[in-house]
Amino acid sequence: MSVSFSVFASDWMLHRLNNTILKATGLPPVVVLHGYNYGVTFLVGRELMPQTVQSTTDFPVHVLPEVDIRIPTDDWPFLYLRPNTVPYAYLTVLTLILVTALVAVRQTFGADLLTSRRFDPVLFLMGAAFLLLETRMVTELGLLFGSTWVVNASVFAGVLVMVLLANGYVIRRTPSRIQPWYVPLVISLLAVWWLGAGMLNQFSLLTRGILGGLLFALPVFFAGVIVSTLLKRAQDVPGALGSNILGSVVGGCLEYLSMYAGLRKMTLLAMALYLTAYLILARQAAQPEAAEEAAEAALPREADA
Repeated sequence: MSVSFSVFASDWMLHRLNNTILKATGLPPVVVLHGYNYGVTFLVGRELMPQTVQSTTDFPVHVLPEVDIRIPTDDWPFLYLRPNTVPYAYLTVLTLILVTALVAVRQTFGADLLTSRRFDPVLFLMGAAFLLLETRMVTELGLLFGSTWVVNASVFAGVLVMVLLANGYVIRRTPSRIQPWYVPLVISLLAVWWLGAGMLNQFSLLTRGILGGLLFALPVFFAGVIVSTLLKRAQDVPGALGSNILGSVVGGCLEYLSMYAGLRKMTLLAMALYLTAYLILARQAAQPEAAEEAAEAALPREADA
């Protein structure tokens, strides 16, 4: 096997590629330091010897020692992320995105959107969690079929279809209580976190497509039913929709935490956001009941008076 790659970034890229190839093949690669476009060539063969390669070229040939450096994995596929550094370029762009989204949402849905009267924290958290879930879908299904535009288009189409089905379900049979829908949502998220798409590669293409699509489609459907029901019940629809859109932008920015923690933990973060939304929703539902009980308790005293 021959792999040519530019290591202009510095020696850390050279050692990361060397460690990655060693991990993938179990064989130490022979490295030809030709320097063409700041590149090197890694050669791997069961009977390939550095002396044999050196006899065919005037460029330096080495077998590099394995060093302690993080290599890409299915959970952390960031080949170009330099270790032990802060990606300030990403942070700057994400800050600009958040500021732009905040200004745009306020202009569209009203300057008082973020007030306690109009802001909907439940839909905000649901939007943030959904974007984290969508990112995991794109990345995980790429492990099954390759990271191509066809795969990305299929994933986004699948998301839209599941959202459409959720909307259709709510139109026909609006749930009287949406709290129970969080149970299958959390169970399906635990399945996504625990199983992952990588384990499906042992099956045929058709089987992995069906199982992978089902595994990642169920959380989208359950979350879609909850969001559609909340929007249908909302008294301030523009405020609810604006809160959800702003939450989606925040969730899109939270995706970049995967550069530090890995992709699998993004599912746990999405679950935490969904559970927080559930707790707020349960508290909101309990407040009218408490007010009603207090009013009923006050009736006998009024009658006595």
